[in-house]
Amino acid sequence: ADIWKRTFTQILNKGIVLEHWGNKAYWVVQEPVYQNFLNRYNLNGMGFNEKYNTVFFIYDIETVGNNCSLVSTRIESSSTDELFNAFRKNPDIPDKDKFIERLVDKIKAKLHINIEVD
Repeated sequence: ADIWKRTFTQILNKGIVLEHWGNKAYWVVQEPVYQNFLNRYNLNGMGFNEKYNTVFFIYDIETVGNNCSLVSTRIESSSTDELFNAFRKNPDIPDKDKFIERLVDKIKAKLHINIEVD
């Protein structure tokens, strides 16, 4: 999860610059990792549009005997605006009260103290 948070920020930052320059950013991602990205940010249904500047080359590992090979599964793309919208409307945003409760529990566990939050 932490890797995708940082990676998605990089995808957005680089996407803005490269879109402004009229260039594309290419990301090579393994299939299960890419599926996690799609699910995490509700990006399912993406396809390929050559106009879009952020392009994902999705690969998987195929094992035959003792050999492993990278196999292309598909190419998908997105505009920076579509990615920003997905990031902004992330379905995994926690409820504020539950977030504070979990944070307090973690702090208590590490510090072995009692905390009251109003």
